[in-house]
Amino acid sequence: MEQINYAKEIIAKKRPLTHIPITKVWPWCCCKKTRPNFKLALKKSLLNKLDMKIPKSDINLEKDPFLQLGYGINAYFDIISSITWMFCFMSLVLIPSMVIFCKYGGLKEYSKMYALDQFTLGNMGGSSVLCKNFPLAVDKVQLSLSCASGKMSTTAPAFNAVDDTPIFTYGIINSSQDQKNYCQRSAFEDSYSCTSYIDPSFATAITNQCNGQSMCNLGDLPSYVNT
Repeated sequence: MEQINYAKEIIAKKRPLTHIPITKVWPWCCCKKTRPNFKLALKKSLLNKLDMKIPKSDINLEKDPFLQLGYGINAYFDIISSITWMFCFMSLVLIPSMVIFCKYGGLKEYSKMYALDQFTLGNMGGSSVLCKNFPLAVDKVQLSLSCASGKMSTTAPAFNAVDDTPIFTYGIINSSQDQKNYCQRSAFEDSYSCTSYIDPSFATAITNQCNGQSMCNLGDLPSYVNT
């Protein structure tokens, strides 16, 4: 019998919250009203008979059973609580930014969790290169340009430009060229000076119709080529 009591005493020291109801340990998880601690109530009644006050430490232990586990675990809970309130405050502050982010659609075609990703900075999209080509042999062919997100810019300076070189470029690739990569200017050499046949009004048309737009159409492109 002594060994059993000794074992119970060891268990009680190692697990001080064992005898405390779950409604007391996790009050936010349970709606059931907790019963008063019988030992504490008995202690109160005996101290009242002796005209003595119950120690504040006992009252604090009744309110917060985790105080029995020492400073470390309670400091951990305090830090978690502070971090939780900090993130709640940050979420409230960032609501205007998230409203602005969700108005764009940069991730709509790429994200599988767009319902959540639309509120992130990545949904505003980013700068990208737009390349198009068309055959001049087709009469009154049109060129359609569009951005997945944001708007096109034809007035921004070119990358590493030292002069007023525009951000866009255009040209004519001769059919005799082996490399017909229209997205890279270094992929071919205009040895026949075919680009010189393009009327300067073509650059003006691009600027007037496409600058600041998410989509634009340039019609009758062969008309811009001087023959």
